[in-house]
Amino acid sequence: LISILIHGMNQKSPFFDKPEAYLHPRLQAEIADYFIQLHNDGKQVTVETYSELLILRLLRRVREKTLKPDHLAIVNVVRDCGPFHMVVNDDGEFTSPWVGGFFQERAEELF
Repeated sequence: LISILIHGMNQKSPFFDKPEAYLHPRLQAEIADYFIQLHNDGKQVTVETYSELLILRLLRRVREKTLKPDHLAIVNVVRDCGPFHMVVNDDGEFTSPWVGGFFQERAEELF
């Protein structure tokens, strides 16, 4: 966690590769708030993640109007299908279904 915080402070355009690794689920969501703070400080933040919790926190902040959807670019990369730009509306929801799983697994585990 400390390396994530330091990297964010020391880079103009920080890139984070799977920052959720080795983090408690609560921290996975909270690190999204740190990325928003970096963005608000004028930094262009790029994150590669497999964390549903991190994505859900970003969507929540859009719903709460603390993050504008046009300040968020989510690209879903699916093997053999190419990248898909996932558009987020003002309600913090994707305008099209997630391609290749990710959120579907959660529903399958719950129901």
